[in-house]
Amino acid sequence: MEKYPGLIYGIGLRRREHTMKKLISSVLALALVFTMLIMPASAASKFDTFTDIGSSPYKDAIRYCVEHNYMGGTGGTKFSPRLTVNRATMIQIIWSIMGRPEPSEDVVQFEDSVNHWAKKPIKWARESKIVAGTSKTTFSPNSPVIRAQAAVMLRALAKQDDSNS
Repeated sequence: MEKYPGLIYGIGLRRREHTMKKLISSVLALALVFTMLIMPASAASKFDTFTDIGSSPYKDAIRYCVEHNYMGGTGGTKFSPRLTVNRATMIQIIWSIMGRPEPSEDVVQFEDSVNHWAKKPIKWARESKIVAGTSKTTFSPNSPVIRAQAAVMLRALAKQDDSNS
């Protein structure tokens, strides 16, 4: 009897890694399909105003996100494609992909996001169990989102989508 089923010669680790990649790919594909019908007319021209994209390898992805109103840049004519994504921005993107649903009023807000620009997406994400805080009372919205945190958020989103199916 194995002590750790599925971890024979490291195969289980690769399977889990493959499963997580497959899950993230599925969530992103679902988001793309879900939003193909919701393209605001004014967003397409906004992309052309960004002066810092140039020949970025992410140009097509940036265009897609701007055209679908998931992201709007960092102000004026800047998109800041090399800027580190923080926890608030990650949640705002997920919230936008999900159609910007309204959170209920009875959800307790994290103390450090009560007056934050992303308070509504953070409140919705907490209510939807997509995020937990960095403590019971804090979310740390301005801290960089690390890969593991992003994976947890996307996995929670996928579980939520599965339960709604």
